[in-house]
Amino acid sequence: MRMPWLAGMNLGISGFDDDHRHLLEVLEALRTSIADGDLSSVRALFEELRTTTLNHFREEEELMIQLHYPGADDHIAEHERDRHALMRLRALIADGCLDRLAEALAEYSSAYFRGVLHFDSLLVRYVRERAAMVSAEAVPRASGETWTSQG
Repeated sequence: MRMPWLAGMNLGISGFDDDHRHLLEVLEALRTSIADGDLSSVRALFEELRTTTLNHFREEEELMIQLHYPGADDHIAEHERDRHALMRLRALIADGCLDRLAEALAEYSSAYFRGVLHFDSLLVRYVRERAAMVSAEAVPRASGETWTSQG
C-alpha cells in the first residue's frame, strides 16, 4: 500500500519535513523493489533508508540535547524502537526473506510515521515555543546546515 505525503504531515521545520519526505520516497521505492523481487535493489535502498534514518535520529537527538528538550527521553526511546526494527528488517534482507520483509516493512512504515507525527510534532512545538530565546534558524544540524522554521 502506497503511503502518500499529506500536507498534515508537514511539521513546519524544513529539515524535518525534507528528511521525512525523502524517507517516504525511499520506503516506496523499497516496497516496489520487494514486489519486483529485486534483492540487489532492496539491499541498496534499505541501506539508504537505514543511513538516512540514523542520521536524522542523530540530528534530532543533538537538537534535543542542545535545547534541553524535556521530552527527549521518550523521543529517544522511540528512536531506539525504530533502530531495533531496522535491525530486524536488515536480518530479513540478509536471509533473502522478501515475503516476510514486505509485511515487516509495512508495519515499520506505519509505526515510524505515527511516531513522526506524534514525537516530532511535540519537538517542533517546543522549538517554536523556545524561538524567542533560541531561533530555529540558528539551530545547527549535524550536516552543517541549520534547521529552518517554516512558520
